[in-house]
Amino acid sequence: MENRHKIEHYEGCLLGGAVGDALGAPVEFMSLDDILRRFGPSGIVDYAPVSGKTGAITDDTQMTLFTAEGMLRSVTRWRHKGVCYPPAVVYYSYQRWLMTQDSSVDKDGDVSWLMDIPELHSERAPGSSCLSALRSSRQGSMKEPINDSKGCGGVMRIAPVGLTQALEIVFETGCEVAALTHGHPTGYLAAGCLAQIIRHIIDGYSLIQAIEATQAILAEQRDCEECRDAIGAALLAWRRKQPSFETVETLGEGWIAEEALAIGIYCALVGGDDFERGVTLAVNHSGDSDSTGAITGNIMGALLGVSAIPQRYLDQLELKDVITELADDLYTGFKEGDGWWNKYPGSGLYFRSKEEDVEHYTVPFDRCYWVVPGKLMAGCYPGGLNKEEARKTLQGLLDHGIRHVVSLMEPDEKDHAGKPFISYEPLMQSLAIAAGKAVTFARFPIKDQNIPTEDEMVGILDHIGREIDASIPVYVHCWGGKGRTGTVVGCYLARHGLASGKSALRGIQELRRDVADAHHASPETDPQKKMVISWARGQ
Repeated sequence: MENRHKIEHYEGCLLGGAVGDALGAPVEFMSLDDILRRFGPSGIVDYAPVSGKTGAITDDTQMTLFTAEGMLRSVTRWRHKGVCYPPAVVYYSYQRWLMTQDSSVDKDGDVSWLMDIPELHSERAPGSSCLSALRSSRQGSMKEPINDSKGCGGVMRIAPVGLTQALEIVFETGCEVAALTHGHPTGYLAAGCLAQIIRHIIDGYSLIQAIEATQAILAEQRDCEECRDAIGAALLAWRRKQPSFETVETLGEGWIAEEALAIGIYCALVGGDDFERGVTLAVNHSGDSDSTGAITGNIMGALLGVSAIPQRYLDQLELKDVITELADDLYTGFKEGDGWWNKYPGSGLYFRSKEEDVEHYTVPFDRCYWVVPGKLMAGCYPGGLNKEEARKTLQGLLDHGIRHVVSLMEPDEKDHAGKPFISYEPLMQSLAIAAGKAVTFARFPIKDQNIPTEDEMVGILDHIGREIDASIPVYVHCWGGKGRTGTVVGCYLARHGLASGKSALRGIQELRRDVADAHHASPETDPQKKMVISWARGQ
């Protein structure tokens, strides 16, 4: 397979999408007959003036750029915090895009280098579903749909997800990023498919191999029929080897997600090694020409690289340098240093300074870690091997702000030698009183190496949540701080949108990277790991 993990293919993907977008924009609301009447029998093959300029992009490329920014921020967040749920970070990037389109939205307190680009403040016929969903200030998801829209606004912006996410999570991430604004299953499944296709292409698959591999994943999803049938129709049309503008029109107009995806797939297949052929075919039809052009351009650009895009398209493309810069940053993925942090801050949800981030919060001993800095700490049994060691550990917890301790150990639990664990509560209480502080305790017993029931886990997380909501920092522990504690931490991350799927397990390991026993797995047992994954996929 050809290695396409090269900057040329990342640039090709984003620039190709922007070229298709700009080429289709002037004819977006025209019928095929009107297009042919105005531009001749070949249709539109060069940019025409739109939005007051030649080569102007639309909301499709604007939102793609903000998707890229959000995905890059999510990578920074992951590298610095060890946990991240990319759709939540991208949601705030979309809120920044909304600020560029809606003068009534409060812009105070937000930062983004994209918002300093005047052209991105130009309104380019943004989709109503995107605008209404983002104005609602509620994050849509597959589990909790924000609406019933299956417009193409979710799929046309999704390419950066395919350039950044690992193969095992790219489909799910693509779906969830689209579901932020488009709640119909077809609306987000189409986006998952495009992200998956692009990931496969970058990994070296041929286009038909990428499509067929994606079909297999799609077939496992609920409510996949519309996307499945649309992709099937695109492949059937391609195999008939009778490419024409009229054939494109048999696949739909592209206003809805599955039709836009089908047209993009079909035109990319027909185009083969000829970028211009594929993209011009994609924009000459009655319908959403800029979106179908963008999708085709994303696919063909990722496949062929930027050198396959005719230079005349690149020369007049609006924001070419900005698009190239973002593509290059997507290829880089992450850099250490303040320059990268300032450009793509990993504290992106709250715009805190780097100095306030997780790695700058100290811990009282070497077998504990912050899950949420200043709010939730996790680790091992804090009672120590003797009273002096216990005093030091417990005083350290108090000095680090802990005011509530949640034990996951059984009341009569014993160590491997059969010795019972000493109760630390009286000593910690006396230390707190001596310092003029208050500390409280709770126990949710779980047998060592085991898991709680679903209802018991809900109770544990609800309890921790109430304490944190009351501004009471919490320490949660079991004996070693790995199995039972890791299970609770993983489910906590999932509940609060900080991780999804198997990324929750990786998140726990990253949070524990500096503890003394970081080489040990957390959670420890297969049932514990399965519970975390199940919770992460179900939240």
